[in-house]
Amino acid sequence: MEDKYLGKTEERFLINYGIKSNKGRFGNWLSNMESMQAICNSRHISFYGFVQPMFLSKGSYNDTEKKMFEKYEGDYSYMAEFRRLIKERDIEDSHPYLFDLSHIFDNIYDVYMDTCHVYENGNQIIASEIYKRISNEIDM
Repeated sequence: MEDKYLGKTEERFLINYGIKSNKGRFGNWLSNMESMQAICNSRHISFYGFVQPMFLSKGSYNDTEKKMFEKYEGDYSYMAEFRRLIKERDIEDSHPYLFDLSHIFDNIYDVYMDTCHVYENGNQIIASEIYKRISNEIDM
């Protein structure tokens, strides 16, 4: 069946992801951060971007975390690459509105409940780190 304005029925339900980017995950992330900052800046809004801690690229693991890590299959090397590029490109210096928190749990154990989510003590650590970066603006 075809609708004169919408086209064929099956075409209306196709998902369009846009033009494929050749920037890679890091390049896409950085481009998105730059766009969000530019939009906020044009509207006189402060923008802060944070790179979250990443379990799968953590510096070291205790026995419990090693077991959790072994449960997850797949190639997570992109996370380590992401962290490497953040440091290599001096992201915090070149983009003063971006803050790298990817390392904050490298030597803290048993904060992750899975590869993405943290327990309450982990949330407190993240909140404290974010507060350090934005407190000058909100404590005025």
